[in-house]
Amino acid sequence: MKILSSGCSNFIYVLLGCLVVYHMWLGSKAVKTGLPYLTHYDEPFLSTAALNSLKTGRITPEFVENCYGGFMRYTCVAIDWVYFQFVKNDPRYKVATIADIKTNQEGHFRTLNVTGFYFWNRMWVILLGAGCLCWVFLIARQFTNGYLALLAACLLQVNYEFFVHSLYTTVDVPMCFWALATVWAALRFHLSRYLGYLFLSLVFGAMAASTKFTGALVLMVPLQAFLYNLSVFKTYPVSKIIFTLAGLGFTPILVFLAWNPAVYLNYGEFSYWVKWIADAYKTGGGHFSKESGWPHALFQWQCFSSSLNINSRYLVIPVPMLSLAGVLVGSFDLGNNKKSPNTWQMISLVFVFPAIYFFYMTQQRIAYHRNFVLLYPFLCIGFAIFCFSIYQVAEPIRKKYFSKLPSWGWSVAFGIILLGLTLHGKGYGRFFYDLPTVTKDTRTSTLQNLPKLVDSAPEKMHVGIAHELRIAEEDLQNLPYAWQIIPHQALKEASAQFTHLLVGEYASFDEPFKSTDDSLNRLTLQQSTAYKLATIPGNKMMRDFYKLEPMVSPVIHILKGGLETYKLADVQKLHTVEFKNLALSETKSIFRVNLSKNHHYLLQIACFGELAPGSKLQVILNKEVVAHLNLSPLNYQKLYFIAQKDQENLPVQLKLVSSKLSQTALQDQKLYVQLVSWSKVLNPGDSQYWVFVK
Repeated sequence: MKILSSGCSNFIYVLLGCLVVYHMWLGSKAVKTGLPYLTHYDEPFLSTAALNSLKTGRITPEFVENCYGGFMRYTCVAIDWVYFQFVKNDPRYKVATIADIKTNQEGHFRTLNVTGFYFWNRMWVILLGAGCLCWVFLIARQFTNGYLALLAACLLQVNYEFFVHSLYTTVDVPMCFWALATVWAALRFHLSRYLGYLFLSLVFGAMAASTKFTGALVLMVPLQAFLYNLSVFKTYPVSKIIFTLAGLGFTPILVFLAWNPAVYLNYGEFSYWVKWIADAYKTGGGHFSKESGWPHALFQWQCFSSSLNINSRYLVIPVPMLSLAGVLVGSFDLGNNKKSPNTWQMISLVFVFPAIYFFYMTQQRIAYHRNFVLLYPFLCIGFAIFCFSIYQVAEPIRKKYFSKLPSWGWSVAFGIILLGLTLHGKGYGRFFYDLPTVTKDTRTSTLQNLPKLVDSAPEKMHVGIAHELRIAEEDLQNLPYAWQIIPHQALKEASAQFTHLLVGEYASFDEPFKSTDDSLNRLTLQQSTAYKLATIPGNKMMRDFYKLEPMVSPVIHILKGGLETYKLADVQKLHTVEFKNLALSETKSIFRVNLSKNHHYLLQIACFGELAPGSKLQVILNKEVVAHLNLSPLNYQKLYFIAQKDQENLPVQLKLVSSKLSQTALQDQKLYVQLVSWSKVLNPGDSQYWVFVK
């Protein structure tokens, strides 16, 4: 392969600039995702740690924050300080002093009262991601022409995994930036033998290690370049050689220490947490993990294939496989049938490091794919090399049979075809045709749209919000209705003073946590039996002691309040019955009811205790089976119906049926049945059955 170290046309650089601007614009559209809630596990350890450093003046990190390199922490501190200068005199933000900034020191681990700090920290990562596109172009340009180098950058930009990890203040994309910079500087040294590039490569490698400690592996690249070019030192006197070697050795160490003062200011705590995170990666440490070695490697390779493969209706291009082929084939000059003396060294400078990094990380058990985001740029570069190898084979054919076609025609053809496939491929088109909008947390969207969801005038609303939902201060600002935060456990007693209640739902766990979580769920279910208006779907909340876990878009139940609500809604409890030991196949007449035309009725049934498997309850109105309800403990079933005419003495009956041959399906357990009527429509929310009683 011919090494193309010369420049390319200004038009290519204009296109690269457009790609960078597009990446920044697209990132700015999506970077508010989740705010004002921190939904990424790692983000508080960097952004919140930076704010705490700004608040307290503490230089060294605390606790698990030691597991993260200092580069992102201290650059975020600088960004936060600059942003604070802009907002401290703005009364909208209420941060006249640094002490007014709220973090986990004043509340929950993920508490924040000014989201602008986190927004600009994220934009910093977006900028570093744009820098990665430039590095990919410059590295690929050493092996291909400008169009295919641009294709490598485009392929990285439209990659879902890379883009998503550019939206949060984490260390993976920033480490990727410095690792690519290290490789580029080492390539420049190898081609020019200018010693300044080697020092620059060592500085960049130390920056990668200062961002994420595993980034220290990239320092092998300048070491390779140094060994490949030992002849540079032949003409140096001994004193200069010693001085140069000392400079090369101490440069990365000094850079690393400058960004990580905890190494010498608080070595005991620093070494403890670094050992802790190393052990966690080796053993899995309760995180998402795979068996180390081949099972882990296969899993990550499947992730690469799923994210990078180009799939269209007529063609499938396995990009990771072709990238490996490009690395192997690219080591030879296919166009001239002559091996280039520099090619294998150049290829090794770019691709030996990611291969060793992949091997090292798959020897660990923790299997988060974000640890492998670093490899996506190298796969894109390898794919561009593969395409260029095809171009070298095809070029003699063009000269012989299609000489009238310009020489750059192949590059344009490859660029248009492959980029077109990329844009229309599964998983990529979303960024061009369905631009990512800000994903709002269920708490934000519920509070903003609550009057519409419950069809109520804001001035008549008084909303009780469960404290366990951890509502952000920003969401509570400028709400058009009155609100109050109350403990989840106090909902039952406090519900009478509110028109509406917002509560969450907990995940169920085994003992000893089950009793606590289930008690909170039981309160929710008991309240929602008669009063639930709607459920905003989401994720169940984690147990209380999991303070570090992010709460992402929790399930939110919107309930009607207590006594005041009944008066407003003109609701009447017509009948309430309780009975035990309902025999199998027995038809039980529970009550008779008088119905009024156009009135709405709710029949709700609750069972407490265990039921025989396969039990179902038939609901019979006026001797007609209108529903089959599945019963389970604490599972409230509802049946809504509307009377189309006045009726008197309408019988309501229940019949228990089961697919199992048991004598009694409901034994020594309580069954509650209640009939409620109201004269005006209240949105029934998630009702399963609407029955028109004629």
